[in-house]
Amino acid sequence: MHSLKTAVTEHVDAQECAATLAMRGDLRQALAETRPALLIDGSWQDPVAGNSLDVDDPADGNRIATIAAGDAQDIDLAVAAAQRAFHV
Repeated sequence: MHSLKTAVTEHVDAQECAATLAMRGDLRQALAETRPALLIDGSWQDPVAGNSLDVDDPADGNRIATIAAGDAQDIDLAVAAAQRAFHV
């Protein structure tokens, strides 16, 4: 026979699981609706070379997002912006 504590714990666990699954769905939707970009110098910018990477959910293998893939040119832009920000 289940104790009250066990029943409450199972109920809370089920609610947390449902909330996590709903949040995962919301996150997938939000990520699917955004374009891959890099935050450089306070604004979202496309990668110079236009490269991107797919991110897969390890739990089910489905793609959850496509993210911007920066390269050396993007790093140079980000470093220059940081230097301006910190007056180096």
